[in-house]
Amino acid sequence: MNTLGADSDYHPLPTCQLLPGVTRLAPEDHDGPIEYKMQLLGIGPERLDQLCTQMHFRLGEGGGAALYEIGVGDDGELIGLLEDDMRESLETLSRMANKLEVGLQVVGSIHVPPSSDHDDLDQDPRICAEVLIQRRLEDPAFEEIRVVTIGAHQSGKSTLLGVLTHGIPDNGRGRARLALLRHRHEIETGHTSSIAHEIVGYGVDGEAVNYATIPFSFSSKQSIVRASVKVIDFMDCAGHPRFARQTIRGILGYAAHYALCTVATPSGELGDVAKDYLGMCFALGVPTFVCLTKVDLATKDKLRTTMTKLYAFLGMRGRVPVLVQSEGDVDMVLGEGVVPVFLTSCAASLTSIPLLHTFLNALPVPPLPILTSDTTLGPEVHTGARFHVNEVYQHPTAGLIIGGLLRHGTRLPSSTQSVSSSTYLLGPDSSGDFVRVGIKTIHRQRIPTPYLSRGQAGTIAITLKDEGCGFKVRKGMVLVDVPEGEEVKAYEEIEVEVDPGVEDLGVEQAMVYFASARASIKIVASSASADETHDGNGHGHEHEHEGKRTVRYEFTSGPEYVEIGENVVVTRSDGGMAFVGSVVGYSEWEGGGGKV
Repeated sequence: MNTLGADSDYHPLPTCQLLPGVTRLAPEDHDGPIEYKMQLLGIGPERLDQLCTQMHFRLGEGGGAALYEIGVGDDGELIGLLEDDMRESLETLSRMANKLEVGLQVVGSIHVPPSSDHDDLDQDPRICAEVLIQRRLEDPAFEEIRVVTIGAHQSGKSTLLGVLTHGIPDNGRGRARLALLRHRHEIETGHTSSIAHEIVGYGVDGEAVNYATIPFSFSSKQSIVRASVKVIDFMDCAGHPRFARQTIRGILGYAAHYALCTVATPSGELGDVAKDYLGMCFALGVPTFVCLTKVDLATKDKLRTTMTKLYAFLGMRGRVPVLVQSEGDVDMVLGEGVVPVFLTSCAASLTSIPLLHTFLNALPVPPLPILTSDTTLGPEVHTGARFHVNEVYQHPTAGLIIGGLLRHGTRLPSSTQSVSSSTYLLGPDSSGDFVRVGIKTIHRQRIPTPYLSRGQAGTIAITLKDEGCGFKVRKGMVLVDVPEGEEVKAYEEIEVEVDPGVEDLGVEQAMVYFASARASIKIVASSASADETHDGNGHGHEHEHEGKRTVRYEFTSGPEYVEIGENVVVTRSDGGMAFVGSVVGYSEWEGGGGKV
């Protein structure tokens, strides 16, 4: 489980400071969501901009909420203001809040006696006020497209994304990629080992919105999102085979809309890693485009060789490669079965980057997939909201945070939007059990939102209703909205449909990936051909099914929650991909389950 640092977007509301009996506050902290202001009088436009920048910082520190203590010195002394001065200070604070489009509420005030520094004629009551500044819950009106990056290590994935999202050229020594790397070993080796999320937005005029276009003092993901009508959420995945599991999770876990494959042209090779990931994306139906990187370092012969091998591979897979050389080519390459190809360089000239921005802005949001399990299995199958967990965090004050994707259901509301006190089930654990949880807040691209709609990714702050039960939240679980009286179950076996030509079925120990889950499996039935069945333990089988075969696997690491029609990727024990299939059946786990 990850631990969120101080820069996390999830914070509870700051604790009120001006309580009855309090005579002095702790000295002001330069960090955190609490700001002391002795007074805000006679504020001109330039000073107001500075104060707005400071408020923006405090809101960021508090995850969208901040407290202003008016009439309090930096050392925490309660000095107070006269009534007229307090009114003007609050009016100034209101101007700041209006400029940042945030809410303002006076949550407390106390009278303080005049200090001995005041003369005998200045004995009027003095007031200290506490004001809550809070970003309003939003329904972010922007299109979000999730793009996963695939390709071999050192093919320039992180560098290209660094240039796209930060707007600065690379210096040839890794400057552009540093903003995306999360761990020290990644910085030292240059190899990505985890999934890093970065965004670039596009305004109403189609111009790119990134960290370079947002004023430095307001530079944040939230600012990019608010200035955009379309947001591209890049998932920078590992290219080294050692970390293949992270890349597969990036493709499946967040249901990537598109895949960006990078190929380094100086090598003159396409490479097995790029071929494997391209084949996986084609099998999963993920539209893909290719960026030939480092063209400024490649000779003409190397470039020609790389393009020839790429085009030959795509042709064998039934795809039509099209080289994008101008903005007029963009509309031509958005058709089905077409693989756009870009020649890119992240050097100082950046001549190819604007064309790539034009293409990204033109990408349509793919339609939501048909829910097989919601349309063909009858009323006994639950069709409420199902949020699949990709990430788990623990914050010292906000508590448990889960991140993932709402794959099923129309809408998942936060606690402030629920008509009733909704209770959800989260699971399964290794025993097949689900635990009751409540939803506190929901964020989408770091912006508080009243709900998630189907197909949207987000992060949710939750509370476990059954405290002290020892339930451990992990990746691969699902948050299920279950009507009262109904039950949700986990499954111990799945039946996977595969193409007849697949020979490597993972007869020995293998791994299966589906939705956000990753689990070890073993085949419980095998056959030499589709007509011959050998049942190893009495409940597995393999048979022809409409021109395809179905194979039954058993989860060896514990039960899982799975959907009919879910795409799966099975990998061998050495990590290599065996095949891509889909779930057509399952067997319920006899124990565990959950009921509201």
